[in-house]
Amino acid sequence: MFLEFLPRVQASISQPVDPGNPFSASVTIVNSGRIPLNAVSVRIGLGLICGARAPCSIPLHPDPNIDYSSSIGEFGGPTRRMAPGDQFTFVLDQLAVAPDGLKYADIAVIVDYEVPVIRYKREKKLGLFTRKETDGRTYWSWK
Repeated sequence: MFLEFLPRVQASISQPVDPGNPFSASVTIVNSGRIPLNAVSVRIGLGLICGARAPCSIPLHPDPNIDYSSSIGEFGGPTRRMAPGDQFTFVLDQLAVAPDGLKYADIAVIVDYEVPVIRYKREKKLGLFTRKETDGRTYWSWK
C-alpha cells in the first residue's frame, strides 16, 4: 500500500525530427505516480559526447558507471508543479554541442523534484546513448 504513494517519474524520447541531427529529438517527462511533485526541473547530465570528427572510439556498450556529475540545466523551462498524469516536453537541440555532427553520445536526462508536505528532494537519472542504425542515422536509446 505504501509503495503506491512513492513518486514515479518516467521519460520517453521521440525519433529525431531531422534525421541528420539526433539533437532534434524531443523528451517527454511524465509524473506517473499517484502524488503531485513540486519544483520539477530537468538537467542534462554529460557523460561522453564525441563529434563526428573527434578522435574517440565508440564503445560497444555504454558505460553503466558514468555518474553524469557535470550537467547543463534549465531544459523544459522553469521549475513546475506536476499533478499525477501531468507531462511536459522539451527538445534536446539546446544541447547541440557537436556542430559538425555526432559520432557518439552518452548523456542522462536528470529530473529533480520535491515530494510535497515532507519536502523530500529527489533526482532521477535516466541514461541515454546514441546508436547508429543500418540506415546510417543516429538514434537515442535508453540505458
